[in-house]
Amino acid sequence: MATAGSTNRNSQTTRMPLGVTNAAQWQTMSNAGLLDPTWAHTYANDFDQYVSGDWTLSGTGTPAAALAAGDGGILNLSTTAGASDSAFLIKNPTAFKVSTANKQTFFKFAGTVSRTDGAFYCGLTSTAVAEASIVNGIVLYKAAAGTTFVLDVIAASTHTSVALPASCVIAASTYIELGIAVDALGNVAAFWNPTTGNNQINGGVVGSTAPRGAVALLQVPTLPTVTLSPIVSYTNGSANAVTVGVDYLVASTER
Repeated sequence: MATAGSTNRNSQTTRMPLGVTNAAQWQTMSNAGLLDPTWAHTYANDFDQYVSGDWTLSGTGTPAAALAAGDGGILNLSTTAGASDSAFLIKNPTAFKVSTANKQTFFKFAGTVSRTDGAFYCGLTSTAVAEASIVNGIVLYKAAAGTTFVLDVIAASTHTSVALPASCVIAASTYIELGIAVDALGNVAAFWNPTTGNNQINGGVVGSTAPRGAVALLQVPTLPTVTLSPIVSYTNGSANAVTVGVDYLVASTER
């Protein structure tokens, strides 16, 4: 650990010069010394690049999606100013199955929303529609005129939901991180501002009375059996254009 005035710049990083592995002894990459990148099917986009052909952009009015300058890479998903205008951005084609026994699924979103009077959701779905019309999916949803979320699992149009704590409140133009995890038993957890990377939970980081990490749980709900895709969506609650600044989207299912 470096001290003031010292030339020692060693960090607390754990060094494993012989490598690490997540492969079993009999698997192809068991002796590779690096993690097998095929261990889970993962899509991660930090939006340093946006390839429009990889996505389906839809909605009412004239929705738009474009890269914007900003720390970490930003994709601006925007609605036009109609009172019910909307923007849906879904990765295509669907490729993530969340109902495989003994396998885990993870989803992460981070970004900002310029206004909060409309309806917002992110997660994994089979189609890009209003939240109430989702047939299959797992999403974190904020209703129009509200500032709090529910975790909603939808299987064959049947919704099973649980509210996040009332102190988990979204604010306009304020960075937020949301997450979903399906464990090997089929339980589904919602994550609120858990932080990512080298951001330890301490007084200097928290700065909020809201809980962090896993804040809501659905115990073994009926899961959708079709493949799903990462999605982010906003529907206006007033005659104002809205921008969702997407920092990143991540989805991962174990093989």
